Amino acid sequence: MSKVLILGGYGNFGKRVARLLTRQDIPVIIAGRDANKAQILAQALPEGLAETAIFDARQTLSEKLKALSPTVVINTCGPFQTSDYAVAETCIKHEVHYIDLADGRNFVTNIRTLDGKAKRNNVAVISGASTVPGLTSAVIEHLRPQFSAIDWLDFGIAPGQKAERGLATTQAILGYVGKKLKPCAGYGARYGWQDLHLQKYPGIGSRGKL
Repeated sequence: MSKVLILGGYGNFGKRVARLLTRQDIPVIIAGRDANKAQILAQALPEGLAETAIFDARQTLSEKLKALSPTVVINTCGPFQTSDYAVAETCIKHEVHYIDLADGRNFVTNIRTLDGKAKRNNVAVISGASTVPGLTSAVIEHLRPQFSAIDWLDFGIAPGQKAERGLATTQAILGYVGKKLKPCAGYGARYGWQDLHLQKYPGIGSRGKL
């Protein structure tokens, strides 16, 4: 049976992915460096659908892919702003499909440099399957038929007050606080995590919004 290897599987996002997949009866492998955390999550998932693998993905991923034989790798090990494509390239080499949750613009857009290698090995390489790149695009695609034209969009990140603040998420945020962002058409200079304002959401209330 096909298995999904989740790198950082017991982390803030990894465990949510694991729960969603096992809810659909898809077997997962919870991977990370902390055996205790991995085992706690595996025991909380449906019986027979979760196993653990304890290793550092940046050092021994190649040999683990040979031993575990997953069909898909989901990489949740951020921050991606400072990462390279070593994990994705290793997956391509072993003919394993790759998905990550990156939200760093340069990381996501430059993943196209792996397109040729991925096609030659007949695997999918998907980057940016995360909140802003993924969910925002899905909402736009769903609602677009209701409009004759869309001239501009206003969207942003509003933190859930009960959401965990994982280490990788914190590192990613602090990594570009105050730094000048790549300019967008029609906008002047913008800086990371600036221009905050209060946004009211129906049924939720007020949240700080970027």
